Amino acid sequence: MRATAAASEASSVSPWDRAGRQWVASAAPALAWASVGVPFDVVRTRLQTTSTARFRSAWHCLEHTVRTEGALALWKGLTPQMLISLPSSTLLFGTYQTLRPDRPSTQSTAAAGAERRSFYAGVFGAGFGSGVALTVFQNPLDVWRTRLQTTYGVGGPPPPPPTTARNAWRGVSLTAVRNLPGNGVFFLVHEWLDANVRERISGDGGLASPAAAEMLCGGATGVVYNLLCSPVDVVRSRLMATSSGGVWSHARAVLREHGALRGFFRGADVTVLKAFPTNAMGFLALSKAKSLLGLLGDDNNGRLDTSKKEFTG
Repeated sequence: MRATAAASEASSVSPWDRAGRQWVASAAPALAWASVGVPFDVVRTRLQTTSTARFRSAWHCLEHTVRTEGALALWKGLTPQMLISLPSSTLLFGTYQTLRPDRPSTQSTAAAGAERRSFYAGVFGAGFGSGVALTVFQNPLDVWRTRLQTTYGVGGPPPPPPTTARNAWRGVSLTAVRNLPGNGVFFLVHEWLDANVRERISGDGGLASPAAAEMLCGGATGVVYNLLCSPVDVVRSRLMATSSGGVWSHARAVLREHGALRGFFRGADVTVLKAFPTNAMGFLALSKAKSLLGLLGDDNNGRLDTSKKEFTG
């Protein structure tokens, strides 16, 4: 009944009204990202920017940080993270939903293949486009956050925000790699899971409730995306934490100190532990916000009524 009412309301609003509601709903994941993610980010960033001589593992880094600096050290970088999360969430999901193509409605096998390929190409392009605005906004705050999180000890003054263009845009090429093709893959994975997993396990007689299925798909999307981006993130963190060296010099340093697999996936265990809950809660918050704003059931904003079985990828 609620899904039918939501679909009816969504179909009755104007395109401009719907677009405005989509942008408002896009801010919803920010709280989950900021509140759940910061302690994981501190541990991950410290692992990525140091050698094994300092921190043997994620647990060693966590224990050492709390013992020597206190539990509040796990929240270093909270201010820039809060400044990042709300606009980033709005730009990421708002831009994506504006550019995202409609899902194909046909089930015929002859036409479905071409329509699916066209749809997923459009999804990748929309995700790529969402990364452009995000990169321009995010990079200076990421530099500040990284330097806060790699400041050790207590009592000293925290590093200030970057004040020169050279510092503010340090590592921007890697941020672009992470946010442009990376966001394309992020939404590609989520749309595929949404069509092939969520609707099958949360339908009539399904294995999970709609909320649990939403969280499962959102969390899995975050894990895949962050693991794929790990090599870029390792070099990017090292680059942003210092004022010297370039991309290739830091990449060579990672290889020299840790080797390829252990080096470029250093902190990956923390990444996975962070990625699943933050993205699970983020996509659930987005879904709930859409529901409150009367957007569920509207295929143009990325959610089919669960009673429809129009599209599988």
